[in-house]
Amino acid sequence: MRPPPSSLGRAIGQQAEQDDSQARFGKSELRLLWPHLRPHLRYGVIASIALMFSQAGALAAPWLVGRGVDKGILSRNERALEVYVLAIVATGIVTWITLRIATSVGGRFGESALRSIRINVFDHLVHLDMSFFEREKVGRLVARLTSDVETIEVLVTEGLVQMSAMFMYLIGSVLVLVAINLRLALVTLAVSMPLMLVGTIIFRGFSERAYRKVRDRIASVLTFMQETVRGVHVVQAFGRERFNSRRFQQVNDDWRDANVRSFWPGAIYFPLAELFGLLGLAAVLMYGGYLAMHGHTVNHKFIPFVTVGVLASFVLYQAATLDPIQQLSQLYDTFQQAMSGLAKLSLLLDERSKIVDTAEAVALDGGHGGAAFDDVNFHYRDDLPLALADVNIEISPGEVLALVGPTGAGKSSIAKLLLRFYDPTTGSVSLDSLDLRNVTVESFRSQTSMVPQEAFLFRGTIRDNIRFGKPEATDHEVESVCRLLGIDEAIHRLPQGYDTEVRERGAALSGGERQLIALARAVLVDPKLMILDEATSNLDAATEAHVEQALRLASAGRTTIVIAHRLSTAARSNRVAVCDHGRIIELGTHDELLARPDGLYAKLYAHWLAN
Repeated sequence: MRPPPSSLGRAIGQQAEQDDSQARFGKSELRLLWPHLRPHLRYGVIASIALMFSQAGALAAPWLVGRGVDKGILSRNERALEVYVLAIVATGIVTWITLRIATSVGGRFGESALRSIRINVFDHLVHLDMSFFEREKVGRLVARLTSDVETIEVLVTEGLVQMSAMFMYLIGSVLVLVAINLRLALVTLAVSMPLMLVGTIIFRGFSERAYRKVRDRIASVLTFMQETVRGVHVVQAFGRERFNSRRFQQVNDDWRDANVRSFWPGAIYFPLAELFGLLGLAAVLMYGGYLAMHGHTVNHKFIPFVTVGVLASFVLYQAATLDPIQQLSQLYDTFQQAMSGLAKLSLLLDERSKIVDTAEAVALDGGHGGAAFDDVNFHYRDDLPLALADVNIEISPGEVLALVGPTGAGKSSIAKLLLRFYDPTTGSVSLDSLDLRNVTVESFRSQTSMVPQEAFLFRGTIRDNIRFGKPEATDHEVESVCRLLGIDEAIHRLPQGYDTEVRERGAALSGGERQLIALARAVLVDPKLMILDEATSNLDAATEAHVEQALRLASAGRTTIVIAHRLSTAARSNRVAVCDHGRIIELGTHDELLARPDGLYAKLYAHWLAN
């Protein structure tokens, strides 16, 4: 059995307990698991049939031993002894073959279901809206798709087969015990079973609580590790390496304590289970031995005769009966961990995106890219103040509109509503006179694109990244867009040109190169509406000039919203919208706004020139 996944930390673990406290075991886990098992039930049926034959063979062995003792050894019949020995060997071979089939087919059954679960969870995750990702920690989401799925994998690929085998053998052995000798079976049930049952119930309660704490912490482990690795440049810049190491040592100590506590229930229960089994075995041996020695000399209904072979069979069955009980208790740990993982996945799958197609939604087709905000108010959460208030603006097709203003003024919120990452709290946002809530998400997203402030590139080649939004684009289309933007020569100067690997997050490229590739990616889809989110704010002057030239070429003839940090960009726009405290307080051309010396834009521009 695999060891339980580790946990980490008081400082971050307590938060994980609060975040995951809703994850409980129940019908929701079965609701999640069953649809993924059902399509592959043919493998489950084959595995079950093979298990039945394997357990039948295992159950036959003790009976054959008893018959061999009575009919062969005690009767001094070598021929009978040989027959029973061969029968034992044959049942062993059958058991081995059928158990191997059950294990391999059962593993296929589990892996098929697991593949379906992974795909389902990932597909659900990528369709959730931005509000979910902005409130959820990346490390916790990674944990859902890694450690939580791993616990389910242990159950469905190994645990289901083992648990089914143990249940079959346990039920079969109890029935055989009763069939062999009812009185001896009652002795076993009276001595071992009550103690085992009470111990198992108590163990389950403690074990569930212990493993819930272990599972609650694993997401925080990944969050802490991921934040440290991603922010290692900040850690080193501020000389916090030793502090982070001490913090990790502290939470690692808490990880150890949590796992040590999770071992205690098993450390107490399993030796007790062994003791209960031995007590039952001693009682059976005492009573059965007395019957074997004296039952034939006493004519009494309560002291019937028992042969040595029957007693031997009974003792073997009893020992074999205790073993499945102990193994099922051990497998219960696996079951606990899997149910905890399923509970968390169930919570994730219960999340619903707020950005969905309504019944009246139509496909966005044609049009020229004109956009409008009509009395828009918006807040990210009910407990937060408005991010946008009374926003009204019309954006003409093909217009380049710059959004300027101080940090937190609402520029990015306007862009997010235009891309329909969110819907307005009140009012409407429209494209080509259609309220975005009445347009299908797929058709809308096919006609918009964006270049974020920090260009995000995926693993793969430059060519792959450029056609990310249009996978069917030909090499000629990709290179034509790059020539249009004036970056074709720069790409050809790279080691493998368009086939240069960019590595994770574009680590192999400079900031300017990443930004230009992100711009080419946005232009390739030929959007009606393009959002440029401070696309040059992190670049040096020379690179900025190159990117600015590419931006002008990219925005020609299409509606473009530019979140402008450097006001040189705003000066080249058709109009400028000045944002402050979630409102648009000024709107006009660059020259018109400069003509208002007391206006915010004129002050921002004067400050920008001075610096």
